[in-house]
Amino acid sequence: MDSEIFKQSIEDLLVRCNLLPLDKWNRFEITHIQPEDISQIQSTKNYINLNVRNKRGIYIYQNSAGETLYVGKGSPLNSRISLHYDACYKPVRGDSKNQKWHRFFSGNYGLLNVHWIEFEDEENRQALEKMLSVILKPKFLKFK
Repeated sequence: MDSEIFKQSIEDLLVRCNLLPLDKWNRFEITHIQPEDISQIQSTKNYINLNVRNKRGIYIYQNSAGETLYVGKGSPLNSRISLHYDACYKPVRGDSKNQKWHRFFSGNYGLLNVHWIEFEDEENRQALEKMLSVILKPKFLKFK
């Protein structure tokens, strides 16, 4: 099968399932910067928790230009999104030897949009994450 036809089929499926466009998803803004102190870190993590709580699902980071930076899944979402926030200002546990998350997120400072949708089933989260990555082509996939 032709890859463009395959991609279009995936996108059509996501639209029919109301998973695209992203304006149908929950959204909040977060600023990735070098925090000034521990209170700023805690405030940002509280803000993340307030927005997504312990829900399971898929999240997408986009910058202010609308570029998709990252597509991920979380169980719970607040832990995963908080980990990426941490990675913007320090190396994090579980990152690869070359600290790919830290290098990527510290290189993408600024106001970011986090789109998220609740998805309870792990198998469906995995499938949706892969389909969205094929369609949205997040910058992280090409980052070395």
